[in-house]
Order: sequence, then C-alpha cells, then structure tokens
Amino acid sequence: MWDALNVGWYRGFERWEQVEPPRGSTILSYTDYLDWRAFIDDKLAGDLKTRVESIRSADSGHPITSHAAVPGLLPSPTDGYGDPDDWKMAETADYFGTSIYPKHAASVRPWPPTMIAAALDFTRSSGRSYDKGFWIGELQAGQGVTGMRIQEEVVPQDLRLWLWKVLSHGARQISVYAWYPMSSGYESNGYGLINLDGTLTERARTAGRVAQTIAANAAEIRAAKPAPAQVAVLYNRLAYMVGGAQSSLSKLGNAERDSLMGLHRAFFEEQIPVDFVHPQDVIENRLGQYKIVFLPFPVMLSKNVGGSIARYIENGGTVVAEARLAWNDERGFSSDRVPGFGLDEVFGAREKSIRPVEKARIFIEPSSSLPGLRPREAIVAEAFEEDLEPMPGARVLARFSNGEAAVVEKAHGKGKAILVGSFVALAYQRQQDASTKRLLLALGRAAGVSREVESAGPGTSEVEVRRLVGERGQFLFAFNHSGTLAQMVISVRLPWTAGVAIDLEDSQTTPLELVAGKAALRKTLPGKGVWVIKLAAR
Repeated sequence: MWDALNVGWYRGFERWEQVEPPRGSTILSYTDYLDWRAFIDDKLAGDLKTRVESIRSADSGHPITSHAAVPGLLPSPTDGYGDPDDWKMAETADYFGTSIYPKHAASVRPWPPTMIAAALDFTRSSGRSYDKGFWIGELQAGQGVTGMRIQEEVVPQDLRLWLWKVLSHGARQISVYAWYPMSSGYESNGYGLINLDGTLTERARTAGRVAQTIAANAAEIRAAKPAPAQVAVLYNRLAYMVGGAQSSLSKLGNAERDSLMGLHRAFFEEQIPVDFVHPQDVIENRLGQYKIVFLPFPVMLSKNVGGSIARYIENGGTVVAEARLAWNDERGFSSDRVPGFGLDEVFGAREKSIRPVEKARIFIEPSSSLPGLRPREAIVAEAFEEDLEPMPGARVLARFSNGEAAVVEKAHGKGKAILVGSFVALAYQRQQDASTKRLLLALGRAAGVSREVESAGPGTSEVEVRRLVGERGQFLFAFNHSGTLAQMVISVRLPWTAGVAIDLEDSQTTPLELVAGKAALRKTLPGKGVWVIKLAAR
C-alpha cells in the first residue's frame, strides 16, 4: 500500500499520521494536490448521495433536491473548502440547482445579462446530462445587504425579469428567497420580498402575478424543454489545476471561467443556444446532437477525454481546441509533444514554440473559406501566441504576424479538427472585440450551426430571445436588457405551421406573419421589458 502511494505521490510515507492534505502545488510534483481536489469533489457528491438514499428509503414519492450556493460556472474548484462538481451532484438528486442573486451585496456590480444567461445554462446543462431538469433553490427577492455593503435596490421589474428568465432556461421549480427580510445579523433588512413591518411591496405583488401566470400554464410549460443546442463547450475542471491554486504562477487570473463565458457570450449574442458538457459526457459519447464542440483553455486533459474527442471527430463531429491542448495529463505530467495523447495527429499540428505577448493577433488566410471573415482580417486573441507546425494533410486557416501557422484544420475520419494557437474565448470575454466574435461564429457556421430565431429592428441590440419547445407548441421569451424601447421583429423557424400566438400575461392574441419561411411577430418592448408568447400549431 505504501509503495503504491509513495510512487504515485513521489513521497516517502511510513505511516498514516504523516499524510496531510496538500496546501498547494509545488515546484516538483503535485499529483497529491490533484488527488486531494478530486477527493473533495467525490466527497461532496458522496455526502449528497448518502442523504438522498437515506431520505428515499423512507419516502418514495417526493422529489429530493439540492442546490449550490452559486452557479458552478463562477467559482474555481480550487477555492477554499471546494466548490462541488455540479455534474456529480446532479447525478444523485432528482433535481440539482443553484441560488441566483444577481444583485447580491457581495457582487461588485449587478450581474450583466450575459453572466446570468451563462450561469443558468451551466446549471441547466449539468442536469441535462442525466435527462433531468434543474431548480432554483434561492432566487433573490430583495435588496442585497451585508452590513454597510449595500447593493442596488431590487425593483419589481427585476423580479418579473428574473422569474421569466430562469423559467426560460428550463427551471422546473423556483423558490423566491425570502418572503420576510432578514431581521438580525449583518444581512438585516435585506433579501426579503415584503417589508420588515409585514406590509406588502410591489415586488411581492409582481412576483405573485408572474407565479399565477406560470401556474395557469404549468402543464404545458412542464412538457416543454429549452431549444436544443448545436454548440457545446467543454467544462473541464482539470484545466483549473495547472499550477495548482497559486495565483502567483499565472498572470491570467480566472482564465478558465472567462474562457467558458467568452464562448457562451459570442453565441448568446446571436440567439444561438449553447450547452456546457462535462468530461463524462465526452467519455460516454453524449455529444451526438452537437455540430461543433469547443475545448477552451485545454491545458490539462485526461487521456480518456482525449481519446473520446478523437472518436467524436472520427464519427463526423467538429472540434475546435485552443492553445496547449493536452499539455498536461490528469496526473500532472507534461506530454512529450503538444497536443498530447496523439491529438497532434488528429488536429494536424504540433506546438513549435509559445511566447507571451501583450496583444495576440491572428491573420486570416485568403484560402480559409471561413464564412463572414475577410482575407488578411486581424483577429484579437489573448495572452500567448503558439506557433504551430502543420502536418501533412492539414490546412492553415490563419497565421501570426511572424508568418507562423496560428490556426490549423485537418480532416479526421468523417469530421474535422481545428487547433487555434492562442486563447480567443478568453479574449472575447475580456475585450469583446468584434473580430474575435466573427471568428468564433465563422467556425460555428462552417460546421453547420444556424440560427433558428432572430430579432431585428431599432433598439434590439440588447434583446435576448429564448424558447421552450414542445411537440406541438413553443413558449417564446423576449427580454429587452437595454433601458430604451425596442421595436422588435422576432422571426422563428418552426417544425410545424403556427396557428395562434397568445401573450401569456394578458391572454391576448398576437398577429403572426410568415416571412421567408419563418413565423414572425412584432412588438414594441419597453426598456427592461419582458414579453412571453405561447405559439401553438395549427
């Protein structure tokens, strides 16, 4: 036993009392650190499983739920006592979910719409892997207060937007927290739906009206699911472990989180749904519905995931990976070639050299044929430029300013693999340069990704449209995140002919048009307004 442990951890233990939880990575080996973080994930999931089994032994009828304090997209797995792996937690509970506090006192500023959407899609995706819904264990009801750290006021239109927003992502249950404000401690007078003296607020009345509308349509809403995604983004907790938890080893900050959010943002802004997928989804071949899978910040990868990615491509999928793909394996060992695990053969390129830069730039080759991109167009990337050495059969899609290959594409089996020698997802989240978005969207379009819903018209640049889809009906949700009027024309491709469109909140019929094969609806939506429509087949 000791021989195996000492070999695995590069240690010389002789008794259990010598084994302590590692407090950080080292300049030598940090395999013990990786095992410790994996143990925390498994322990949290194991504790939940024990509780679920205990309750289920006495109650076979009621759903058993649990939820995280914050959507798992936002914290790092290396934080403090350890944040759970939402996928491992969702596997056990009937519904796993999260708290949502867009105006929590701990936030520097209220969450922007892109952050709320990404966080909800992340939580939704963890349940989707097991064909389960998710729930909101706590939805903020009142003003965020922590002592004298006080966030912006929560107004009635916030509650209306947040309630419809979480529902549009497929939440199966919503608990508004709390009815009565905190009455003591450092959160006193915060987070309540009513006033401390017991009087109702307009927030409470608004929440009640939305709840009544949801209840009146509950059966149809339960039967509908979020519109299926064509785009998937890998959430890989190992990527957080390179360099351990010591921020002094990297200047990139929360690069893993920002990379995930940057990819989601680019497609979110174009009304294109995105799923996050877990390594276990990859290993168990649950990627079949996706036309393209992105591997952001893939600097540490397990061998099983690497092999499964290769199989997905062989079977006809498209994968886009960023710099230093599989540089380290799941034990913390560096690959002798980058990409590792033989993925250099799959992606058609190897790392030639890598250098940190103040401003990374990628220049599109005239022969790239990427839709929406001009020849020689400069694309903003981030942090590093990884010169790639193309292999036989590969095609260079873009180069760095020094002429070295920056983006390489290679056919593999029935699919194709694309390697990007920088961090473009991270760049888009932090800089939001239009060129970076055009590259990400072009890669999606080249793989066959298309929009099923569009919004157009004056003032619609900050309009978000989401859908819940049923067999013979759909719910369409429009959110105007700007403070000004939006004169919207929303068009949606339906698998059947729409017979009627009904405003869910006032039960009025809304005119439907047929434009270029899509059902079109018109609406002038006020700033911060919400519009919920039920579409039924003829």
